Amino acid sequence: MRRFLILIFVFNGYLVDAQDTDPTTIPKIQEYAEQMLAAIKQIGHKISESKTDHFLYLSKNWQHTTVITTTDEYLHFDGRYNILRNALEANLGEELYRINAWQIKAARIGDRLLVPLSAKLIEEGNIMKFFEVLSSGKLTLLQQFSVGSRVEGGNSPIATMTGETVYYISTDFYYTKDFTSLKKLKRNKNRILELFGEESDDLDAYMDENGLKFRKDEDVIQVFEQFNNGH
Repeated sequence: MRRFLILIFVFNGYLVDAQDTDPTTIPKIQEYAEQMLAAIKQIGHKISESKTDHFLYLSKNWQHTTVITTTDEYLHFDGRYNILRNALEANLGEELYRINAWQIKAARIGDRLLVPLSAKLIEEGNIMKFFEVLSSGKLTLLQQFSVGSRVEGGNSPIATMTGETVYYISTDFYYTKDFTSLKKLKRNKNRILELFGEESDDLDAYMDENGLKFRKDEDVIQVFEQFNNGH
């Protein structure tokens, strides 16, 4: 049953009445489902649920996910982004599989788009890290997620030994013109407006008209969207 549910998403949710179904359709769907599952298992590795990871996902719920692999295959499954592990996870019913960033070109999880980029672009080593695309066009705005931890109960040596470790998610915004380099976005109005060149005055007026402040993430995204896609 699980394999058939996966294919419901693959075929964009269109269901047909059983009386109108070609007798060869079901075997074809089953064959395609088997191929899809095999492809996911080939690039992923089997995992078990981790209590440590419980709150460290982009979304707590499994969502419809489409992945383009580095070999240009399109895979569809119920997925989620594990921020702590920097990997996608696929729910195949009775089994969970984890797919690492270096095996993927892009992934859409629900309505959110993730792209893996080299951490060298932000001077954090050679691994691939996922970034969320918040706005794209003349100047792409990206969001990177990271996980931090703290010990509940204070900073004393005793509290450090006996307290509970609490994990939290933090984010940083980056921008790029051509993906050859990434620059961290500093929340300074004048510096950000300088990025927009000749359109900076228009965007400054747009911010005033709409009461936007760069302190709020959603306002930053809205200004970039206006720059990239506004008319």
